[in-house]
Amino acid sequence: MSNRRLHNLMVAGPVVAFVAFIVVEAAPNFVRARTDISRNPCINILRCIDGATQTWAFDNGKTTSDAPTWDDIRPYLSRDGEIPSCPQGGRYTLGRKGTAPTCSYPGHRLP
Repeated sequence: MSNRRLHNLMVAGPVVAFVAFIVVEAAPNFVRARTDISRNPCINILRCIDGATQTWAFDNGKTTSDAPTWDDIRPYLSRDGEIPSCPQGGRYTLGRKGTAPTCSYPGHRLP
């Protein structure tokens, strides 16, 4: 019987070690994925705001010293006139033409 137990331990040991290794390696990826899931929608909205600012500037012959207001870019953002909001509750700030918009929520910024 002791040979059988030894055999079971020899088979189960590497399996347990392999599972532990997978858990240790995968845990940081799950944490990062969860962070990315909450950040990516905000970054996409920031891209839309930046694109709306660039389009507004082009259509109206604006220069880099001109800064739009929300009313200026509202027609470029949505058909219903809604100003997008950060899914995490941050506030968006418009910049001048050529300056990326920002979000007040930590970590939400254009790359």
